[in-house]
Amino acid sequence: MGQSADEIREEIERTRAEMTGTVDELAYKADVPARVRENVSDRIASVKGTIANAVGGASSNVRDASSNLREKADDMRGEARD
Repeated sequence: MGQSADEIREEIERTRAEMTGTVDELAYKADVPARVRENVSDRIASVKGTIANAVGGASSNVRDASSNLREKADDMRGEARD
């Protein structure tokens, strides 16, 4: 015998759910401008992160060098007094 009405309804609902996912995926693939904007935004965020890390590292290096120079200057003043 064939499927019951409930089984057919369940199958229809499963098929609708699958079709919705497929349609959403196709819409995303077809929306090239949105995908380009998304890609550009991701790349901009990545570059900003890289720049922030580089600046942070450079600032740390400058502070360390400044501190080292200050210590050496203090040492040289102490030696000059002696």
